[in-house]
Amino acid sequence: MSFCDPQAEAKGAAVNAAKAANEAAERARESKAGATGAQGSAVAASSASAEAKGGAAAASSASTEAKDAAAAARGASAEAKDVAAAAEKLLARIRAAVGRAMPRRPIGVQRLANGRVSIPVGSVNPAHLKIVEVSFSPDPLRSHQPVTASFRVKDTRGFVVRDALVYVFGLPEGNFLPAEEKRTNPEGLVQIVLRPTSKVVLKDGAHVVLFVRRATRPTSCLRASRHVALFDCASPLPTARPGSSGRLSRSRNGQRGAGRRSADDPCVARPY
Repeated sequence: MSFCDPQAEAKGAAVNAAKAANEAAERARESKAGATGAQGSAVAASSASAEAKGGAAAASSASTEAKDAAAAARGASAEAKDVAAAAEKLLARIRAAVGRAMPRRPIGVQRLANGRVSIPVGSVNPAHLKIVEVSFSPDPLRSHQPVTASFRVKDTRGFVVRDALVYVFGLPEGNFLPAEEKRTNPEGLVQIVLRPTSKVVLKDGAHVVLFVRRATRPTSCLRASRHVALFDCASPLPTARPGSSGRLSRSRNGQRGAGRRSADDPCVARPY
């Protein structure tokens, strides 16, 4: 029969209790360390979440800025298209204006020996005909003998016009017999014989009115134009008396015979 020592048993129990307490403390420390690590992980996760939210906000802002930039680019593109269209229209207007300002070279141009440029009457369009020179022989009119009237026809570009039809008659009606309609020569000149009647008053200071019509073709009204010319009259020259020198007095303008007048003379080529 064996006997146990109570002190030894108590001592063993105390040792075992101490070991159990140490193990419990160790486990408590490990639990604390685990809790600390979990807390750090939670903080890190929260920080990562905040950064993710910040990145999302930045991405959203960048997207908005990109949309604004795209809208601005579309607006600039539309403005550029409008500017290009306006520039194209302006260029077209400039080209049209230059085309109108620069006369087209007409067909059938002939350079004459005197330097003038002659064109056929069919090449006058889009210009217009005009009379630039008028002359009469004799001038002034002192009798009822036939008179030769000369006219030079040009267009508004300055070319002399050949084959233009010119017709002249006196006003009031009956001062001259009907004259023949004639065409201009390559110099743009035409001579028409006028036959005054007894209705023409021959005295100093008087004049007769000639209505001049020129056209591109017979019975043309679209391209026809008209001028009024004044032809001076004067009293008949006195006949030489026996024993005199036989000289005749001069006319009012100090000249005898044919006189040439320019269209600059306001009494010669007035537009009708």
